[in-house]
Amino acid sequence: MDCGANSTTCTQMCRNVRRARRRLSELPGGADAAPIHVASKMARQLAQLFTRVDDLGRAGEARGLDAVMESPPRARPGHYERRWRMATTTLGLCLSVVQWATLRETPFWLLTYETAGRPARGVAARLALLAAEVPPRVARDAETGCSVVPLFAPTGADGDTVLAEPVGQVAEVACLLGEGPISGFGSPT
Repeated sequence: MDCGANSTTCTQMCRNVRRARRRLSELPGGADAAPIHVASKMARQLAQLFTRVDDLGRAGEARGLDAVMESPPRARPGHYERRWRMATTTLGLCLSVVQWATLRETPFWLLTYETAGRPARGVAARLALLAAEVPPRVARDAETGCSVVPLFAPTGADGDTVLAEPVGQVAEVACLLGEGPISGFGSPT
């Protein structure tokens, strides 16, 4: 690499390239295996996120939500969902790559539907407290028109804590929607 004489930036870039080549050569299979290594790691992490949605669904059941319903009949690209039927609404816990990429830095989202699967009426008013936060913690799903709330899981915590935090956030939304407190789910008992 020739960037001209006496270029500090060029020297730093050359060092970084050499360091990167050295790190790639340390991978199993050498530098040629780097794309495969990175891709397999990403695939494992993505599979863990899908599993986490199912784990969150079961944790919600354990805290008093109705049993997780079957997946929605129509799949959407980059979207994986489990639903709970409440008294007047259905809550959809999902992994949404699109919302993760465009709205907030979390893969997990909670959608609110009527029991028939349409956008629930009056949800915006009931979730006004979340909409008033900065940044707002409620948005509208562009495809379904449903209100959607980001769910944040702690990083670096044990498995139970990683499940408890988002389930607690679901309990908060359920209470704001007038669906709670449900025994053992967002209530003191």
